Amino acid sequence: MSGESDKNSEVAPAADARPLGEGRARILVVDDDPRNLFAIEKVLEDLGEIVAATSGEEALKWMLRADFAVVLLDVFMPGLNGYDTAALIRGRHRSRHTPIIFLTAVSRDPGDISRGYAMGAVDYVLKPVDPLILKSKVAVFAELFAKTQEVQRQAEHERRLLEENLRVRTEKLHAEEALRRAEERQALIVRSLPLVLYAGEVGGERGSPLFISESVKAICGYSPEAFLTTPGLWSSRIHPEDRNRVLQEFAQLPETGVLASEYRWRCADDKYRFFIDQAVLVRDEEGKPKEVFGTFLDVTDRKSLELQLVHAQKMEALGRMTGGVAHDFNNMLTIVLGNLDRLRRMIDPADKAAKRVEMALHGAQRCAELTRQMLAFARRQ
Repeated sequence: MSGESDKNSEVAPAADARPLGEGRARILVVDDDPRNLFAIEKVLEDLGEIVAATSGEEALKWMLRADFAVVLLDVFMPGLNGYDTAALIRGRHRSRHTPIIFLTAVSRDPGDISRGYAMGAVDYVLKPVDPLILKSKVAVFAELFAKTQEVQRQAEHERRLLEENLRVRTEKLHAEEALRRAEERQALIVRSLPLVLYAGEVGGERGSPLFISESVKAICGYSPEAFLTTPGLWSSRIHPEDRNRVLQEFAQLPETGVLASEYRWRCADDKYRFFIDQAVLVRDEEGKPKEVFGTFLDVTDRKSLELQLVHAQKMEALGRMTGGVAHDFNNMLTIVLGNLDRLRRMIDPADKAAKRVEMALHGAQRCAELTRQMLAFARRQ
């Protein structure tokens, strides 16, 4: 029966419901006599927020709305009496530990008092009650309620701080993981390219930089440590024909701010390879030269392709010229061969001039063969 009443009351808040204050202890006073309610409210008003109910039903509706430090409950009331109201309060999970003080001016029988304590009351006070005594009894529960609320607020605050801290740490870990993966991807990309990154002091020796990437080993044959610990390694292995020009370009970097230079460099296998070296000057907040950042790229294969292309273009031009010359020469040879052949048929074979004509005809035929070879070369090109 009490469970059914509790369930019904969960969905039926008080008709005269009004917002309750926060931060002060709330005290529920239940009495069907308005005079008693007024007197108790005046006695206890300094201890917290007093909520008055004139019946057990109204008290239960208030219990659904908020938590109370203590309930002062009249024993005999119309409708739900104090015992039944206390049983319903105790039967509800949220309010089962709320202190209940019974107030009565009628039932002084020890059996009624025992029944009150059996219903979960913390005290059974007989009317008329001394105001100081009542105030001191209620003050204990009001103070306990206030401290409990403060502890709960602090616990909630700490819980939120922990959740926020956990969220921030999780986001930080995710950001660090994303950064690590991005750095790994960039490192893989840099290692996969025939490209070397370096950094050094302004005016310093490029052969002993402050930093040089690991890819230099695959390109030059020397480890990064060799460049970092061996001054002059870089400049000493520049091709003699390129050295003065390249060193002068690097010396002018503080004025120009940028550099793009192509040169030949002798690698660890003593073979020269073509490099394109690009560098930029970094300045400090005052505009003074601070550091040099640069890259150099192996373009030997590209240079080889360029040379092959130039050679092919030369051969193509030579083929066009050869074809033109051979064509014109072949036209002239056709006239010479035709006339020599006609002259040979007109001269007596026994005549000495016949032998000379035959020799001239043979020479012209050899020229015609050479012309055919030149035309074949031109067609291939």
